[in-house]
Amino acid sequence: MASPVADSLDDMADRLRIIAEGIRAGSVSLRFDTAQRMELAQVADNLTTLATHPADQIQLQAIRLSHIAALRLFHQWRAFEKIPPGEGSSITYAELAGLLDGDVSLITRICRILVANHTLRAIGSDRLAHTEFSELLIHPSTGR
Repeated sequence: MASPVADSLDDMADRLRIIAEGIRAGSVSLRFDTAQRMELAQVADNLTTLATHPADQIQLQAIRLSHIAALRLFHQWRAFEKIPPGEGSSITYAELAGLLDGDVSLITRICRILVANHTLRAIGSDRLAHTEFSELLIHPSTGR
């Protein structure tokens, strides 16, 4: 019996298999191959769309909106610049709140949204650090 959902899953699996084989063979590097990264992201997006109920998609949109709001606040406050860059560097939520002249509980909640979406990285229960992505946001016009 034909199933459009199963057929779509098979197509996605085939696309993923081709990318995986390219990575194994060394002909694909997700770090340097933008087209392959976008292909992989498109497959992931298609899978999310296929696997979720419309009610789930509303919840996912709410999560995305909270992430965007947190990004905008951090950008406006120049908060990414206050977090020390580099491997091994981190800052406590309280230290960051002090540098931003903000409430520790509010800064912590916003940071946790950014950690949950992999924009920032949690170090234990009270520290956070940059990710490769967030370091790009320190100076967004130059990417440095």
